[in-house]
Amino acid sequence: MGEARYRGVFDALGDGLIVWDAHDRVLDCNRSAARILGLSPDAVVGASFADVMAAAGAAVVIHAESGVEPSPLVAQRVRRTGRSTMGEVLAIDRPDGTRAWIEVDVGRVRGDGDAGGDVIVSSFRDITKRKAVEDHMRALSAIVESASDAILRHSPDGIIESWNGGAERLYGFTAQDIVGAHVAAIVPEDRLVETEQMLLAAIRGTSIDNVLTVRRHRDGRAIQVVVTMSPLFDSSGAVVGVSEIAGDVSELVAARDALAQSEERFRSLVQRSADVAFVLDAQGVV
Repeated sequence: MGEARYRGVFDALGDGLIVWDAHDRVLDCNRSAARILGLSPDAVVGASFADVMAAAGAAVVIHAESGVEPSPLVAQRVRRTGRSTMGEVLAIDRPDGTRAWIEVDVGRVRGDGDAGGDVIVSSFRDITKRKAVEDHMRALSAIVESASDAILRHSPDGIIESWNGGAERLYGFTAQDIVGAHVAAIVPEDRLVETEQMLLAAIRGTSIDNVLTVRRHRDGRAIQVVVTMSPLFDSSGAVVGVSEIAGDVSELVAARDALAQSEERFRSLVQRSADVAFVLDAQGVV
Protein backbone atom coordinates (compact mmCIF):
# COMPACT_ATOMS: atom_id res chain seq x y z
CA MET A 1 0.00 0.00 0.00
CA GLY A 2 1.45 3.36 -1.05
CA GLU A 3 1.87 6.43 1.14
CA ALA A 4 -1.07 8.17 -0.53
CA ARG A 5 -3.35 5.26 0.30
CA TYR A 6 -2.14 5.16 3.89
CA ARG A 7 -2.87 8.88 4.08
CA GLY A 8 -6.35 8.31 2.69
CA VAL A 9 -7.06 5.63 5.30
CA PHE A 10 -5.62 7.84 8.05
CA ASP A 11 -7.91 10.72 7.10
CA ALA A 12 -10.95 8.52 6.51
CA LEU A 13 -11.02 7.18 10.08
CA GLY A 14 -13.91 8.41 12.18
CA ASP A 15 -11.75 8.57 15.31
CA GLY A 16 -9.41 11.51 15.71
CA LEU A 17 -5.72 10.61 15.66
CA ILE A 18 -2.84 12.84 16.79
CA VAL A 19 0.82 11.79 16.81
CA TRP A 20 3.07 13.66 19.30
CA ASP A 21 6.85 13.74 19.36
CA ALA A 22 9.07 13.64 22.44
CA HIS A 23 8.54 17.36 23.02
CA ASP A 24 4.73 17.27 22.84
CA ARG A 25 4.76 18.71 19.35
CA VAL A 26 2.19 17.43 16.86
CA LEU A 27 3.81 15.38 14.10
CA ASP A 28 0.56 14.54 12.37
CA CYS A 29 -3.20 14.54 12.80
CA ASN A 30 -6.06 13.29 10.69
CA ARG A 31 -9.07 15.23 9.51
CA SER A 32 -11.34 13.76 12.17
CA ALA A 33 -9.05 15.03 14.94
CA ALA A 34 -9.12 18.56 13.55
CA ARG A 35 -12.90 18.41 13.04
CA ILE A 36 -13.59 17.17 16.58
CA LEU A 37 -11.31 19.84 18.05
CA GLY A 38 -12.97 22.50 15.89
CA LEU A 39 -9.67 23.46 14.21
CA SER A 40 -8.09 23.18 10.78
CA PRO A 41 -5.35 20.55 10.29
CA ASP A 42 -2.86 23.34 9.51
CA ALA A 43 -3.45 24.81 12.97
CA VAL A 44 -2.58 21.47 14.60
CA VAL A 45 0.30 19.84 12.68
CA GLY A 46 3.70 21.16 13.75
CA ALA A 47 2.31 22.96 16.79
CA SER A 48 2.92 22.22 20.44
CA PHE A 49 -0.05 21.46 22.59
CA ALA A 50 0.08 24.99 23.96
CA ASP A 51 0.14 26.33 20.39
CA VAL A 52 -2.90 24.23 19.51
CA MET A 53 -4.77 25.71 22.46
CA ALA A 54 -3.72 29.21 21.47
CA ALA A 55 -4.79 28.64 17.87
CA ALA A 56 -8.13 27.38 19.12
CA GLY A 57 -8.65 30.54 21.12
CA ALA A 58 -8.93 31.44 24.78
CA ALA A 59 -12.38 29.85 25.00
CA VAL A 60 -10.92 26.37 24.75
CA VAL A 61 -10.93 24.63 28.12
CA ILE A 62 -10.27 20.97 28.81
CA HIS A 63 -11.88 19.14 31.71
CA ALA A 64 -11.04 15.67 32.97
CA GLU A 65 -14.29 14.03 34.12
CA SER A 66 -12.43 11.28 35.94
CA GLY A 67 -10.27 13.72 37.89
CA VAL A 68 -7.02 12.71 36.17
CA GLU A 69 -4.87 15.23 34.36
CA PRO A 70 -5.98 15.97 30.80
CA SER A 71 -3.87 15.82 27.63
CA PRO A 72 -1.06 16.71 26.98
CA LEU A 73 -0.26 15.69 30.53
CA VAL A 74 -1.81 12.35 29.66
CA ALA A 75 0.75 11.99 26.86
CA GLN A 76 3.54 12.98 29.21
CA ARG A 77 2.36 10.44 31.78
CA VAL A 78 2.22 7.72 29.14
CA ARG A 79 5.76 8.63 28.00
CA ARG A 80 7.01 8.65 31.60
CA THR A 81 5.41 5.39 32.73
CA GLY A 82 5.30 3.50 29.47
CA ARG A 83 1.74 2.45 30.25
CA SER A 84 -1.10 3.20 27.85
CA THR A 85 -4.30 4.77 29.07
CA MET A 86 -7.76 4.18 27.67
CA GLY A 87 -11.22 5.65 28.03
CA GLU A 88 -10.42 8.97 29.71
CA VAL A 89 -13.37 11.31 29.18
CA LEU A 90 -12.68 14.99 28.52
CA ALA A 91 -14.82 17.96 27.53
CA ILE A 92 -13.62 20.58 25.08
CA ASP A 93 -15.22 24.01 24.77
CA ARG A 94 -14.51 24.66 21.09
CA PRO A 95 -13.91 28.04 19.42
CA ASP A 96 -17.45 28.09 18.00
CA GLY A 97 -18.88 27.94 21.52
CA THR A 98 -20.01 24.30 21.41
CA ARG A 99 -18.89 21.74 23.95
CA ALA A 100 -17.77 18.32 22.79
CA TRP A 101 -17.20 15.35 25.06
CA ILE A 102 -14.45 13.05 23.84
CA GLU A 103 -13.16 9.68 24.96
CA VAL A 104 -9.38 9.46 24.68
CA ASP A 105 -6.92 6.56 24.36
CA VAL A 106 -3.18 7.30 24.52
CA GLY A 107 -0.29 4.93 23.87
CA ARG A 108 3.45 5.06 23.19
CA VAL A 109 5.02 3.71 20.02
CA ARG A 110 8.74 3.07 20.39
CA GLY A 111 11.09 4.31 17.69
CA ASP A 112 14.05 2.47 16.23
CA GLY A 113 16.62 4.56 18.09
CA ASP A 114 16.76 5.97 21.60
CA ALA A 115 13.81 7.20 23.64
CA GLY A 116 13.86 10.44 21.66
CA GLY A 117 12.50 8.51 18.70
CA ASP A 118 9.40 7.40 20.56
CA VAL A 119 6.07 8.93 19.63
CA ILE A 120 2.80 9.22 21.50
CA VAL A 121 -0.40 8.40 19.65
CA SER A 122 -3.68 9.86 20.91
CA SER A 123 -6.93 8.55 19.48
CA PHE A 124 -10.24 10.03 20.49
CA ARG A 125 -13.88 9.93 19.50
CA ASP A 126 -16.77 12.34 19.90
CA ILE A 127 -19.16 10.94 22.52
CA THR A 128 -21.23 14.10 22.98
CA LYS A 129 -24.52 12.41 22.03
CA ARG A 130 -23.74 9.35 24.13
CA LYS A 131 -22.84 11.58 27.08
CA ALA A 132 -26.14 13.45 26.74
CA VAL A 133 -28.04 10.16 26.79
CA GLU A 134 -26.05 8.95 29.80
CA ASP A 135 -26.69 12.21 31.67
CA HIS A 136 -30.39 11.97 30.83
CA MET A 137 -30.53 8.37 32.07
CA ARG A 138 -28.71 9.30 35.28
CA ALA A 139 -31.22 12.11 35.88
CA LEU A 140 -34.14 9.74 35.29
CA SER A 141 -32.55 7.16 37.57
CA ALA A 142 -32.16 9.77 40.33
CA ILE A 143 -35.82 10.77 39.95
CA VAL A 144 -36.97 7.15 40.10
CA GLU A 145 -34.77 6.38 43.10
CA SER A 146 -36.00 9.39 45.08
CA ALA A 147 -39.70 8.87 44.25
CA SER A 148 -41.98 8.18 47.20
CA ASP A 149 -43.92 5.56 45.22
CA ALA A 150 -42.63 2.04 44.73
CA ILE A 151 -41.27 1.73 41.19
CA LEU A 152 -40.10 -1.63 39.96
CA ARG A 153 -39.47 -3.39 36.71
CA HIS A 154 -40.03 -7.06 36.12
CA SER A 155 -39.59 -9.41 33.21
CA PRO A 156 -42.63 -10.67 31.26
CA ASP A 157 -42.67 -13.78 33.46
CA GLY A 158 -42.75 -11.70 36.65
CA ILE A 159 -39.11 -11.77 37.79
CA ILE A 160 -38.21 -8.50 39.55
CA GLU A 161 -35.33 -6.75 37.75
CA SER A 162 -35.18 -3.33 39.43
CA TRP A 163 -36.33 -1.92 42.75
CA ASN A 164 -36.20 1.71 43.88
CA GLY A 165 -35.96 3.28 47.32
CA GLY A 166 -39.73 3.84 47.43
CA ALA A 167 -40.30 0.10 46.97
CA GLU A 168 -37.89 -0.64 49.80
CA ARG A 169 -39.73 1.76 52.10
CA LEU A 170 -43.16 0.42 51.13
CA TYR A 171 -42.48 -3.31 51.17
CA GLY A 172 -39.54 -3.63 53.56
CA PHE A 173 -37.32 -5.56 51.13
CA THR A 174 -34.02 -4.14 49.93
CA ALA A 175 -33.06 -4.44 46.27
CA GLN A 176 -30.47 -7.03 47.29
CA ASP A 177 -33.22 -9.05 48.99
CA ILE A 178 -35.77 -8.99 46.20
CA VAL A 179 -34.17 -8.50 42.76
CA GLY A 180 -34.27 -11.86 40.99
CA ALA A 181 -37.32 -13.04 42.96
CA HIS A 182 -40.81 -13.41 41.51
CA VAL A 183 -43.29 -10.59 42.07
CA ALA A 184 -45.41 -13.12 43.99
CA ALA A 185 -43.10 -12.39 46.94
CA ILE A 186 -45.07 -9.18 47.58
CA VAL A 187 -48.52 -10.43 46.53
CA PRO A 188 -50.95 -12.12 48.96
CA GLU A 189 -52.17 -15.52 47.82
CA ASP A 190 -55.71 -14.32 47.26
CA ARG A 191 -54.42 -11.63 44.85
CA LEU A 192 -52.13 -13.84 42.74
CA VAL A 193 -54.71 -14.47 40.01
CA GLU A 194 -55.50 -10.75 39.80
CA THR A 195 -51.81 -9.91 39.51
CA GLU A 196 -51.25 -12.56 36.84
CA GLN A 197 -54.14 -11.10 34.82
CA MET A 198 -52.66 -7.60 35.10
CA LEU A 199 -49.24 -8.90 34.02
CA LEU A 200 -50.76 -10.73 31.06
CA ALA A 201 -52.56 -7.57 29.92
CA ALA A 202 -49.32 -5.56 30.16
CA ILE A 203 -47.39 -8.21 28.22
CA ARG A 204 -50.02 -7.89 25.49
CA GLY A 205 -49.32 -4.17 25.33
CA THR A 206 -52.10 -2.73 27.50
CA SER A 207 -51.47 -0.38 30.43
CA ILE A 208 -53.42 -0.99 33.63
CA ASP A 209 -54.00 2.25 35.49
CA ASN A 210 -54.76 2.94 39.15
CA VAL A 211 -56.04 -0.44 40.31
CA LEU A 212 -56.81 -0.61 44.02
CA THR A 213 -55.34 -3.86 45.29
CA VAL A 214 -53.38 -5.39 48.15
CA ARG A 215 -49.68 -6.11 48.48
CA ARG A 216 -47.73 -7.84 51.23
CA HIS A 217 -45.02 -6.30 53.41
CA ARG A 218 -41.94 -8.25 54.34
CA ASP A 219 -43.34 -8.69 57.86
CA GLY A 220 -46.52 -10.26 56.42
CA ARG A 221 -48.97 -7.40 56.93
CA ALA A 222 -51.28 -6.35 54.12
CA ILE A 223 -50.80 -2.98 52.42
CA GLN A 224 -53.52 -1.22 50.46
CA VAL A 225 -51.98 0.14 47.26
CA VAL A 226 -52.98 1.69 43.95
CA VAL A 227 -51.02 -0.03 41.17
CA THR A 228 -50.27 0.99 37.59
CA MET A 229 -48.61 -1.51 35.25
CA SER A 230 -47.23 -0.52 31.85
CA PRO A 231 -45.55 -2.54 29.10
CA LEU A 232 -41.91 -1.75 28.26
CA PHE A 233 -41.00 -1.96 24.59
CA ASP A 234 -37.70 -2.41 22.78
CA SER A 235 -36.77 -0.55 19.59
CA SER A 236 -38.66 -3.10 17.47
CA GLY A 237 -41.87 -2.66 19.45
CA ALA A 238 -41.66 -5.98 21.28
CA VAL A 239 -42.60 -6.07 24.97
CA VAL A 240 -39.46 -6.81 26.98
CA GLY A 241 -40.69 -6.08 30.48
CA VAL A 242 -43.31 -4.48 32.68
CA SER A 243 -43.02 -1.42 34.89
CA GLU A 244 -45.07 -1.28 38.07
CA ILE A 245 -45.77 1.81 40.16
CA ALA A 246 -47.51 1.39 43.49
CA GLY A 247 -48.62 4.05 45.94
CA ASP A 248 -49.57 3.36 49.55
CA VAL A 249 -53.23 4.29 50.14
CA SER A 250 -53.70 2.36 53.38
CA GLU A 251 -54.57 5.49 55.36
CA LEU A 252 -57.04 6.69 52.72
CA VAL A 253 -58.73 3.30 52.58
CA ALA A 254 -58.91 3.17 56.38
CA ALA A 255 -60.41 6.67 56.47
CA ARG A 256 -62.92 5.75 53.76
CA ASP A 257 -63.94 2.58 55.61
CA ALA A 258 -64.25 4.47 58.89
CA LEU A 259 -66.48 7.07 57.23
CA ALA A 260 -68.65 4.37 55.67
CA GLN A 261 -69.04 2.68 59.05
CA SER A 262 -69.93 5.99 60.68
CA GLU A 263 -72.56 6.71 58.03
CA GLU A 264 -73.99 3.23 58.42
CA ARG A 265 -74.25 3.65 62.19
CA PHE A 266 -75.93 7.03 61.78
CA ARG A 267 -78.38 5.60 59.21
CA SER A 268 -79.18 2.69 61.51
CA LEU A 269 -79.83 5.01 64.47
CA VAL A 270 -82.11 7.23 62.39
CA GLN A 271 -84.05 4.29 61.00
CA ARG A 272 -84.61 2.88 64.49
CA SER A 273 -85.61 6.19 66.03
CA ALA A 274 -89.31 6.69 66.95
CA ASP A 275 -88.99 10.38 66.04
CA VAL A 276 -89.85 11.70 62.61
CA ALA A 277 -86.67 12.73 60.81
CA PHE A 278 -86.08 14.14 57.36
CA VAL A 279 -83.50 16.33 55.66
CA LEU A 280 -84.15 19.47 53.59
CA ASP A 281 -81.79 21.18 51.19
CA ALA A 282 -81.29 24.97 50.99
CA GLN A 283 -84.45 25.31 48.83
CA GLY A 284 -86.58 23.31 51.27
CA VAL A 285 -86.67 20.17 49.13
CA VAL A 286 -86.76 16.88 51.04
